[in-house]
Amino acid sequence: MFYNRLKESCAKEKTTITALLKEFNLSTGNTGSWKNGGMPSTEVLKKLSERLKVSSDYLLGNTDDPTPLGLKDYSADTEQSLDEFKKDSRYLFDSLSPEAKERALHYLRYLAQEDTK
Repeated sequence: MFYNRLKESCAKEKTTITALLKEFNLSTGNTGSWKNGGMPSTEVLKKLSERLKVSSDYLLGNTDDPTPLGLKDYSADTEQSLDEFKKDSRYLFDSLSPEAKERALHYLRYLAQEDTK
């Protein structure tokens, strides 16, 4: 699934897998590995998803929504939108270091306090 999603995303961005690999100074031999079910490293996956403007989860086949988390629109006032926001927020929070989690909580408390004024 990864290879197919990567190829599809490249086409949408009017590029090729080989061109991306060259852009990132990576071996074009990765293409064969990925065609056979291999997966890129986390670092390479992040570069690919950022360059192609899709989420890593989309490339990996974990979701059918290619929209990166930071670009999703949660403005619809529906239970599904709220559930997606909670899930995505939890995913982002869990990816933070302990220090960053503490800063995030501090900022959220500040926002909550300011919102009540």
